[in-house]
Amino acid sequence: MADWTEWQAFYGLYAGNRQRRARFHALQAASESTGGKAGSRPGEGQQKRLRGPTGQVYATARTGMLGTAIRTFLAAYVQRAWGLEGADLPQAKLAAWLTEAGYPVKVHDVKNAGRSQLHEHVSPATPEVMAFLEVVKARFPGLETGRFLVRG
Repeated sequence: MADWTEWQAFYGLYAGNRQRRARFHALQAASESTGGKAGSRPGEGQQKRLRGPTGQVYATARTGMLGTAIRTFLAAYVQRAWGLEGADLPQAKLAAWLTEAGYPVKVHDVKNAGRSQLHEHVSPATPEVMAFLEVVKARFPGLETGRFLVRG
């Protein structure tokens, strides 16, 4: 059963990435069909490709599927999104609180989250992810946890 659960989690992340890649490629095609002028500066007539992240989310071997949920939470926290508008912890205290709760986070992880894109529906509903969401929901009751989980 553990293997099946891991496979479902992997496939959920893969399916979500496929949808994000499709949106990225559609935006890129639209940019190219307008001659690359969308977002270009006045006076620039040269063809430009849409740049930036493709919106893919990765589960690393070290952090697994739980890592995607933690990174997504940090991005939502720093960007004050998804019910975290009134969040009150400074970055260092947030990192310390998560570490004490059993989720090792460093201050630079919190700072880097401000530079990342915030993607919805990227974390599969594994037991580890659900336990993490319960912990952060207890501290931040307004958190919209449904925005984290891959849709079935």
